Amino acid sequence: MLHIKTDQAEKTFDLPDVLRAFDLTASDRLTFTLYRSNADHFLLRLENIDKKDADKQYMALFFKQDLSRVVPVSDHAAAINQKLADGKLDEFSHLFSNHDKDAHFVKAFQTGERFIVFDSKAKQLKEINKADYLSEDGKYVYINGNKNPLPDGKQQIQTIENYMAGNDKYERTFEISFKKIAKELDLKSAKDTGIAKIVYFNKNLVVLMLQYNAPIAGKAGKTNVIVDLKNKEKPIAYLVDLGLQF
Repeated sequence: MLHIKTDQAEKTFDLPDVLRAFDLTASDRLTFTLYRSNADHFLLRLENIDKKDADKQYMALFFKQDLSRVVPVSDHAAAINQKLADGKLDEFSHLFSNHDKDAHFVKAFQTGERFIVFDSKAKQLKEINKADYLSEDGKYVYINGNKNPLPDGKQQIQTIENYMAGNDKYERTFEISFKKIAKELDLKSAKDTGIAKIVYFNKNLVVLMLQYNAPIAGKAGKTNVIVDLKNKEKPIAYLVDLGLQF
């Protein structure tokens, strides 16, 4: 049972009945995330940690604040797009776009390792390539930024508009050398990076977490790399262990 109380109503939902299409049982263990909310509607995202089938493991529940209507759907872009196309989510679509009404593309949510944006003109969800990383504000994409380890060498960032257009226009381009960073930190025994991952990314700032492997076993050391992107022609990198991980 799921008991919900809002400013407008209070109600208990029989989840195995509401989510019968997902073969939910009363003994299944669930995690809940309140993802979006406004005066009229809210969106709950659920994960069934006892299910391995991705189509039944991740679910979304679209609610009216007065609890008079709930629409269950698989928490995947294709499934939500089908509901949007069928008109079954018409009254809920602004949950994806009400944070920036003038934007063409709006950051919607993240499913697993993949970022999803809402195309406010097409009224459809669109997926960011699994290898790429969407900024906190949803306006920039770090090419190959979602890979672990993050490839060193040339780094490229596009606006979400250029990324979706599929062109080669880049907002920022810069170089990162993990070997030079290890040398700067005096990690002479470092073999390679076991972990190299973005922990924060927005328009003018990228924070990386690097963890170096020792030659035989164990870890040689770790650091955070702060890349200041304000200087478009020559971004500045700072090495400091902030204890930031993912």
